[in-house]
Amino acid sequence: MSDTRHAVARGTAWQSAAQWSSRLVALAAYAILARILGPRDFGIVALGWVYLSFTQIFVDQGLSAAVIQRQDLEPGHLDSAFWLGLATALLLAGGTVAAAKPIAELFKTPDLAPVVAWLALVLPINALGSVSSAVLSRRLDFRPVALSNVANAAGGAAVGIGAALLGWGVWSLVAQAITGAAFGASWLLIAARWRPRLRVSRRHARDLYGFSLAVAAKDVVWFFAGRSDTGFVGYAFGPVAVGAYSLAGKLSRTLEYATVGAMQAVTLPALSRLQDDLPRFRAAIAEFCRWSCFVGFPLFAGLALVPREAILLAVGPKWLIAAPMLRALSAYCCVLIALGFAYPVLLASGRTGLYLGLEIVLALLTVGGIVLAMRWSPTAVAWSLVATLFTFGALQTVVVARVILRTSLGSFLRPFAYPTICTALMIAASAAVRRSLPADLAAWQTLAAVLAAAAAAYTIAATILDAGFVRRFLGLARYAIGLGPRPAAEASSL
Repeated sequence: MSDTRHAVARGTAWQSAAQWSSRLVALAAYAILARILGPRDFGIVALGWVYLSFTQIFVDQGLSAAVIQRQDLEPGHLDSAFWLGLATALLLAGGTVAAAKPIAELFKTPDLAPVVAWLALVLPINALGSVSSAVLSRRLDFRPVALSNVANAAGGAAVGIGAALLGWGVWSLVAQAITGAAFGASWLLIAARWRPRLRVSRRHARDLYGFSLAVAAKDVVWFFAGRSDTGFVGYAFGPVAVGAYSLAGKLSRTLEYATVGAMQAVTLPALSRLQDDLPRFRAAIAEFCRWSCFVGFPLFAGLALVPREAILLAVGPKWLIAAPMLRALSAYCCVLIALGFAYPVLLASGRTGLYLGLEIVLALLTVGGIVLAMRWSPTAVAWSLVATLFTFGALQTVVVARVILRTSLGSFLRPFAYPTICTALMIAASAAVRRSLPADLAAWQTLAAVLAAAAAAYTIAATILDAGFVRRFLGLARYAIGLGPRPAAEASSL
């Protein structure tokens, strides 16, 4: 087992721990704020984030990914990336203030205009820490990156809850976003121990843009493929519906970011080191797929089994309209986990053009499905995402297996079999337990019984089918969090 693999394990542990910490803090704050505020307040801010998320793509311009991926990085690359990103952020923030009223008119929500104008401050704040984050990720030093997420969540939560208790209403959510971004960026600037010099080199900028513009174009397309649904729901059904939809997305994405999101963030720089060694590169992806699905599949399957109970316990009965949306978005995240290999594979191998082409196909399928589903309900929109992503996934899997990894489809899919079978057995056992429960059982009792059955069934199935993998998983997990010895050497991709 190589040092790189252990660095990846430790990095994943830090990323996961911080993602879990930051997301749990954010979820706790969300739950408290949701009991004080209403779906309309959250819906207005969610619509503002639709626009800001799209604009953020043009702030970063793929420069962070270029810094991580580039093998011969020079100080001029970092300086150029910082100042170009900050200048772009300031210009776009000014443009956002000017466009706030037309944006509000587009969504037929006058209250949205001042919210969008103030949220524009997040753009230059995020730009201050983006290069520092890339520098730390490139070093596989994920501890400060992880802690910046915790600082963002905790600082924003404290300000947001305090403002809500003072009666600020929707503005408490705006204050939460701005102060959280400021805490996170400040932490990164301090931790990276890197300061930009006042210079922009044309040569270094050209080097970065050769890679980053393709990444930025991919991100634009990905916005329509994976983030535009909230905007369509808001446009078709109004701020109350989009508030419930964003809540369902928040709960499901919390798990996705804390598991596969953490693994992807660590895997990209690690795979970039293996881009010229195809056998190890291929084996590393197989390992990533098996581990990410082993962790992610049962989490989302479990959430899909108890969406009503999760909503009731997290934010209360006034949000129950979000329960069917949560079930659909949990299924969507499950498919997303299965396809999580594409981002690190295609970027680490430098195949950004191919990635862009695939994302264009996904975006067209996604938007087409959403437009059709808008005839019915927000829940129908969520299920359309599942259908289009599953359809696209078949194409993407074939392309990655045959074109990038140059292996057979059967060999590529083999790592998915084990977690899929374990999860299917878990679902069957949990569903049987749920059907046997009394109808008048309290929500927390139902949740506890179903999830306990799911955990037991998954553990038993995983141990029976491959006890050796479970031992390796637990051993590496203990090492990663500092509670166990370094695992013995073995054949490894990383």
